[in-house]
Order: sequence, then structure tokens, then C-alpha cells
Amino acid sequence: MSDQPSIKYKWKKEPGGVWEIYHGNDGDRRIGRVEGAVVGKHFNWYMNFQHGIRDLSKIQGLYGTAPSAREAAAACEACYDAVLDCTWPGMTKEELENLLGQERFLKERREQWRREEEEEKRRG
Repeated sequence: MSDQPSIKYKWKKEPGGVWEIYHGNDGDRRIGRVEGAVVGKHFNWYMNFQHGIRDLSKIQGLYGTAPSAREAAAACEACYDAVLDCTWPGMTKEELENLLGQERFLKERREQWRREEEEEKRRG
């Protein structure tokens, strides 16, 4: 049995490039990035689902390091889940509502832009 942790979200390796880079997704939501360190053999992780949090200075850093890409992905997932559960240090229900509200706003805005582009194409 492997000592590596299990991961529950979809992680995909970015093609090409000099370093190993992975992006994690929960459905259509980008949750994180894992990349091989420039110096050393560890991996850095960054939880990306944070746009809309109004005061990041009150929340513990949404990033870290791990010895392997899989361990980094698992740590990133744990951070993401804790942010959604409001158990991440400094995360509050108010900040979660801001975060989810910003996500809804951005989705609606992208949809509006898509409709406008289609209308523009139809008009020629």
C-alpha cells in the first residue's frame, strides 16, 4: 500500500514547460496549483479559490510546501475544503459568502460576455 495520500479532486499536469506544474479542479472551479520547486526537490502548493476574500491578511496563508506533488495536492485540497467549511484559520462565514458571491458574479459576467459576443457575430 502506498504511503502517498489519496486525492479527491481532479489534478492535471500542465503540458510542456521546464517545471512540473499541476492544476486542481473541483468541477469547473479551479482550486489550486502545485509546482516543483525551482531550488530543491519539494513541491509548492497554492490554493487558488480565494478571489472575493476581502481581507487576506486575517487568514492564514493559503499555500505551503510538501515533499511530493501528490502530498502537495492533498495539502491544497485540505486547505480548500477547510476554507469552504470555515475551519481554515481566520476564515469566517462572512468571508465565505464574499468568496461565493464573487464567484457567482464572475460566472454571470462571463456568461454575459459570451452572449454579447454571440450577438455581435450574428450582426456581423
